Amino acid sequence: TSEKCYAFPAFVGLDFAPLKKILENKNILKILFNAKYDYQWILFKYGIAIENLFCCQAAERLVTVGKPGSFKRPSLAGVSEKYLAIKMDKDIRRNFIDRDPIAKPITKEEYTYSCTDVAILPDLFFQLSILLEQAGLGAVHQLENEVIVVAAEMELYGSLIDREKWEDLIREAAGRHRKITQKLHEMFTPVVAQTNLFGLPSFNLNSNVQLLAHVNKLLAKEQVRSDGGPLIQLENTDEQILTRYKRYHPIFAVILDYRGYQKIIQ
Repeated sequence: TSEKCYAFPAFVGLDFAPLKKILENKNILKILFNAKYDYQWILFKYGIAIENLFCCQAAERLVTVGKPGSFKRPSLAGVSEKYLAIKMDKDIRRNFIDRDPIAKPITKEEYTYSCTDVAILPDLFFQLSILLEQAGLGAVHQLENEVIVVAAEMELYGSLIDREKWEDLIREAAGRHRKITQKLHEMFTPVVAQTNLFGLPSFNLNSNVQLLAHVNKLLAKEQVRSDGGPLIQLENTDEQILTRYKRYHPIFAVILDYRGYQKIIQ
C-alpha cells in the first residue's frame, strides 16, 4: 500500500506459500507496472500465477495513445513524474546487474529503492483509474490486463501448432513465392542489363539498395507520375512507401506480395 511496503530477499529461498495465497487470490487487486514482466518472472521463479492484476503501464498507454507528447514506451519514472510530480532516481538499478547477492548482500539503500518503486503504485492506480473511467476505457483496460496473463504464459511456454498443416502452408507459400519471384524478374527485365542463364534479371531482390535502384530505373523508364505530378522516385522501399504508391504501378503490389511470402518461408 502507499503506507506500508515489504521487500522480500527472494534469492534466499524463502517459503513463499503465504505470499502465494495473496498473489493468487482473485479478490485482492495487485497493482503493477509492466505487469507482463513481473508476472513472468514470479511465475517462472516461484510458480506463483498472479490473479486480478492492474497494469499501470498498460493504463497509461490506453489513455494517451495517439495524443501529442505521449510516451513511446511509458516508464515508471516518467509516469510518476507526470502524475505525482515525483522524480525517481533509477541509477541504483545498475547495482543489481550480474550481482551475487550472497557475496555482496543487498544494502539498506537498495531495499529502500525496491520499496519506493512500488509504494507509488497505489497513487498511480487511483489517478489512472479516474482517467480510464472518464475516457470510457475501464472495460478495455480490464481486457488488456487479462491478455497480459495470456501473452506472458505464451512467451514462457510457447504454443502448440499442427506441424503437418504448418508444413503444408510452407510448401504452398514456397510455390507462390517462386512464381512471384519470376514475375518480379520479368517486370524488371527492361531496366536490368545483366541476366542469368534463363534470361531473367540477375540481382538480389532482398537487397533494399539494389531493389530501390532498379525500381527507380523502371519508374523513370516508364515515366510513372503521381496524379500528373512529377516522376515518382522512391527514397526507400519500406512497406509504408510501397503501399502509398501502389495505385500508380503494379510493381509495388508485387513487391509487397513477394515480401509477405518471403517472411513465411524464412
